Amino acid sequence: MFSKSCAYKTKPKPMNKNLHFRPAMILFWILAVIGCGGRWLPGSPPDVIRSDHLAIVTVKAQDSLQTLAQTHLGDHRKAHWIAEYNGVQKIKPGMRLAIPLKPFLSGGLRPEGYQTVPVLLYPRIVADGGTERSLSAGTFENHLQYLNTNGYSTVSLDRLAAFFNLEDQLPPNAFVMTFDSAERWVYDLAYPLLKRYGYTAAVFIPTGSVGNPKNITWAELAEMAAAGFDIGASGIAARNLTNVARGTDPEAHLKELEAQISQPQKAIAQHLKTQCRYFAYPEGETDDMIIALLKKHGYRAGFTQQRGSNPFFVDTYKVRRSLLAMQGDAMQLRQNLTTFVSAELR
Repeated sequence: MFSKSCAYKTKPKPMNKNLHFRPAMILFWILAVIGCGGRWLPGSPPDVIRSDHLAIVTVKAQDSLQTLAQTHLGDHRKAHWIAEYNGVQKIKPGMRLAIPLKPFLSGGLRPEGYQTVPVLLYPRIVADGGTERSLSAGTFENHLQYLNTNGYSTVSLDRLAAFFNLEDQLPPNAFVMTFDSAERWVYDLAYPLLKRYGYTAAVFIPTGSVGNPKNITWAELAEMAAAGFDIGASGIAARNLTNVARGTDPEAHLKELEAQISQPQKAIAQHLKTQCRYFAYPEGETDDMIIALLKKHGYRAGFTQQRGSNPFFVDTYKVRRSLLAMQGDAMQLRQNLTTFVSAELR
């Protein structure tokens, strides 16, 4: 039912079997690493053999893919590196595993195509019913159940930016979930459901609205940030920054743009003690002047509302986001989850 450029709905094709570390290949790497760093006396091999690019370990009873990733890669979320490199999903004591210490599929490139990362933009979520401008909490939870059942993983904006820069390797079914709002539903409805399913999201806020009646507070945003959620900016008042009234003085317009881009950074740094490096264009609209100001103030990426998924070579100041339709069902969700594009790259 899908065209040649299609989404992996569960998991991508396995890596080339020549990249899987079968026992003979493990032995090869053991000998190669030892050849670079000396030799060991006859007997059992050491538990860990390490080079600049690879660690070869013997699995212990208390080990899991996650704990090995935390120990050797500094991040339990990189367990998929070990699983994919070795062609395994489960491990058991006594196994020898090769752990890549650096990304080995830069840009998600494979002989049969390349990875793309969908970024979803959710509309307002309401407790019951939903309207033409909102999504019910029940429908949102159905989406989360589908994503969880089919092995999709949320990633942070920092990891997404690192993927674009060929500095990180993401899970095959990686995606980013976003909200453009400082309204209470983000904290009261979306946040608890996301935590229940083990997901995080990026919340782009108009900083001038935080703390107002019926809006989220800085303390609540701090709680979300501590739980792994990204807090980005969408200006001071979330107004379309490309709209310029007739007769507006160019110098005054530039000054206003600069304030809409720089002031949210200062507010987030003050209240959340973290640097804001990501910006969602209000209404998805941007232009060259806005992008130049983002770069001037150290933003790493800007997010539009242009539908589509994102390969590593996307313009990082025009990252695509797919706005989900109100009352969208699982079919509509699936249509916005392209994680791989088939192409002959051999």
